[in-house]
Amino acid sequence: MQWSDKPNGARVARRKSPKMQPLILMLEQLNSKIESFKHALDLCSAVESDEYSKLAIRVDHEMNGVLRELHLLKLQTQSEKENLMQLQELRVQCESFKDHLVYTSSNLPPRLPQPRSTKPAEIEVKKDVQLDAPPTISYLTDCEYLRLLTTDQYESIPKYMKGRLQFDKVNSLIEKLNGVYVEKYKVLRQKKKGMDDRNRKRCESYRLQENKDTKGIHFIVDKDIEDFTSLKMDKTMQNILTMLRHCGLMHEIRGCGYVRYACYSY
Repeated sequence: MQWSDKPNGARVARRKSPKMQPLILMLEQLNSKIESFKHALDLCSAVESDEYSKLAIRVDHEMNGVLRELHLLKLQTQSEKENLMQLQELRVQCESFKDHLVYTSSNLPPRLPQPRSTKPAEIEVKKDVQLDAPPTISYLTDCEYLRLLTTDQYESIPKYMKGRLQFDKVNSLIEKLNGVYVEKYKVLRQKKKGMDDRNRKRCESYRLQENKDTKGIHFIVDKDIEDFTSLKMDKTMQNILTMLRHCGLMHEIRGCGYVRYACYSY
């Protein structure tokens, strides 16, 4: 729509005829082509100029330099992108490690095994060997205690296996089992002359429980648990032993009518 001014100052809209639209479009295209021809003629005349040739060579050289810089910048960007991905992975690992440390520090067991000195026991062993050594000398060293469960080990135990047994309760029963090992091998370290009838019978029973599979291994049986503790071999105790086997703290040695609960050496 175009506007035209009349003498009285009023502006009157003058509409283009629809029939003129194609002609106007063709005129605009023709003008655009004429401008392109003019630029082409200017460039053709510039090719013959020495100044243009020097300028074109300089521009081409600068463009090649820009392309090299862009290529180097692309390589540097790719390298920085890979470094960023590695840093993000490292950040995730650090956050996971931090969460693990926080969880571990807040879930430490209330009682941890204390280191024990073996020197007094070694001196006592040598003394016993010189005087009156028991038949099996492989038991004259300190017995290997069962390790207390860590929180990670407790969490790895299937729910159907641990039932309602809480973490502290499990470690409390493990400490009592440690006491059974201590009492049994304390009897085996005694000199025969100093044994009473009860311990002498126990020692003979211990020898009957030994075989080639138990050589150098510390173990206890159901009767030892009942003799040295107030614990009973009920379902709870069976679950405890099953959990210890699951966590790799204990294994069974069967044979000759006995189920031996052997602890691993660390």
